[in-house]
Amino acid sequence: MVNAGDNLGWSFKEGTFAFDPSTGNVSTDLTGIPAGLVDPILQYDHDEGISITGGFVYEGTEIPLLQGKYVFGDFTQAGFFTPGGRLFVADLEALTIEELALPFSTFVKSFGLGPDGEIYLLAGENLGPFADVNGDLLGRIYKISAVPIPAALWMLVGAFGVLGVYRRRRSGSVRTSAMSDKGSVQ
Repeated sequence: MVNAGDNLGWSFKEGTFAFDPSTGNVSTDLTGIPAGLVDPILQYDHDEGISITGGFVYEGTEIPLLQGKYVFGDFTQAGFFTPGGRLFVADLEALTIEELALPFSTFVKSFGLGPDGEIYLLAGENLGPFADVNGDLLGRIYKISAVPIPAALWMLVGAFGVLGVYRRRRSGSVRTSAMSDKGSVQ
């Protein structure tokens, strides 16, 4: 967690690594880095994605396994112009990061928090804010939610669980596909 007045080191550091703003390179050589900078409690390498999209600590009730964990994403891992966003759950006590699989390609653009503590993913298949020929924006809002597992399927997947993705469009239509992990997006 960040406290008021903490200096996270930008632009001297990126995470726990030294950062060279003229080249964008990172290294483990911290020579010349000012003292007293606050390191993150969790991080991952640039090989994992392009940029972290900040999220929220889950305070909802639909997915008890996510309670108190930080849900966030990465804009894309597939290259800056190709959708390939990722969702993650960080356990800030165990200091671990797990990935929630997305069954579709999208750019992870932002997160929203409902008044009930449920988390919403704002995403889109286009790099920036685009509209179709009618002027309707092409982004989507997905609600992260649990999906019950049918008994017959439970025998096949054991404790891993199955999640569904429900996609809501502005018109109110719903599209469904499946994914597996601890939660789903609606």
